[in-house]
Amino acid sequence: MIATNIMNLLVIVPNGSVTIATSLFDTLIYSETLLKLNFCCNVIGDPSLSLKQRALVTDAARALDKAKMMRFDEKSGNFYCTELGRIASHFYIQYSSVETYNEMLRRHMNDSEVIDMVAHSSEFENIVVREEEQNELEMLLRSSCPLEVKGGPSNKHGKISILIQLYISHGSIDTFSLVSDAAYISASLARIMRALFEICLRRGWSEMSLFMLEYCKAVDRQIWPHQHPLRQFDKDLSAEILRKLEEQASDLDHLQEMEEKDIGTLIRYAPGGRLVKQYLKYFPRIQLSATVSPITRTVLKLDLLIIPEFIWKDRFHGAAQRWWILVEDSENDHIYHSELLTLTKRMIRGDPHKLSFTVPIFEPHPPQYYIRAVSDSWLHAESFYTISFHNLTLPEARTSHTELLDLKPLPVSSLANNKYEALYNFSHFNPIQTQIFHILYHTDNNVLLGAPTGSGKTISAELAMLRLFNTQPDMKVIYIAPMKAIVRERMNDWRKHLVAQLGKKMRIQIVCTKFLFKGEWKSGVLIRSDS
Repeated sequence: MIATNIMNLLVIVPNGSVTIATSLFDTLIYSETLLKLNFCCNVIGDPSLSLKQRALVTDAARALDKAKMMRFDEKSGNFYCTELGRIASHFYIQYSSVETYNEMLRRHMNDSEVIDMVAHSSEFENIVVREEEQNELEMLLRSSCPLEVKGGPSNKHGKISILIQLYISHGSIDTFSLVSDAAYISASLARIMRALFEICLRRGWSEMSLFMLEYCKAVDRQIWPHQHPLRQFDKDLSAEILRKLEEQASDLDHLQEMEEKDIGTLIRYAPGGRLVKQYLKYFPRIQLSATVSPITRTVLKLDLLIIPEFIWKDRFHGAAQRWWILVEDSENDHIYHSELLTLTKRMIRGDPHKLSFTVPIFEPHPPQYYIRAVSDSWLHAESFYTISFHNLTLPEARTSHTELLDLKPLPVSSLANNKYEALYNFSHFNPIQTQIFHILYHTDNNVLLGAPTGSGKTISAELAMLRLFNTQPDMKVIYIAPMKAIVRERMNDWRKHLVAQLGKKMRIQIVCTKFLFKGEWKSGVLIRSDS
């Protein structure tokens, strides 16, 4: 129980509130869970329980690392955020549910498999099967569940699947215990669906992302994806009109092209034609067009033009409408770009909206990419534009990087400075450091170094720093990193092995806004993070 509570406390890690183990232990030491541990336990030889606390936190961190919610480096004690952890933290998804999704979530799933996976969420672990509910569950299964229920009503997960489908179907329940369970499930259902959509989106699964987004909207509106889109106006259009539209299987595009009298004939109700035509104008629709500009052989710039084609009504559309802009390769079922666009009433009335972004392209080139604009809240509100690559002209192929030469490794004595040589516990620089040694240590030229992890980029940067200390000792060095954990690691290393030995000073600055340097500071090295 204590370990489970610590897992829940560790949810702050993916949000960036805590980055290294030391500060996490300090945070948890005052938590209710560990205060209770101090109160009720007495460990001989460890009266403060610090070792027990550290063990509990370490075990919890290992479990989260196994669930891919964060990366835990036991050697350094550092925690690193992952996209999966951020999503779980944002939607308050339990780590045991994430483990379930890691096991059950696949690139291609059908409707019943998705509902069954959601039914296995730990958020619903308190649901139990009761004998007195079986008759009504059997009736609900036949009347309100269009999808297969694995396990049936006598199974815990089967019962949850029935209640999920009943919620979307907008069904009614008589048994009080089922009413309570259904309310309990519906309270968490929307955020679980949204979390699964975000997970699929971050993994780049095109088909599954669109599928989960449809179910997010189905839960929000309590309408099945297979039902007619105009059911989203069910408070204004009669059930009889909607039923006849579904019987005729008339999609929105077909209805848009029809005249009022033809729609009235189709549904066998003449006044209904004008009503349907009116609400078709309120249904969100946008038109897309795009131009493609190759930047390199592997990068394309897309300029997207978005033209709304519907009448804005505050009652239906509120203050803003959100649309997901997705660029996908249908052949590889992969999303190469995604962003959330917010359209307001003012933007609808103004000029067409423009978006610019870049996407990768790989060889052999696929025949086309699809740009999709999918409403975040309206079922079946979707537009797409096809980008064909048949006549695409790309820049000529050429190698832009510098080849690594076969050079004899330079000895550390090439620094020609005893203090500098004492900084390093090796005798020779590696091949990359050898090749760029002269330009870093003997010139003031700019250098862009791209090399794999562990190839000596930090020592290469130190060579440029030593050059500055030699030629302009009063100047300052600024080191910028994207994560606080990297900054602290670099600060600890340089404080021990560089700053103290060279008589320099160092300070750390972690900011969340744009950095503006003002005034003088007396440190030799400023380490900064934009976390």
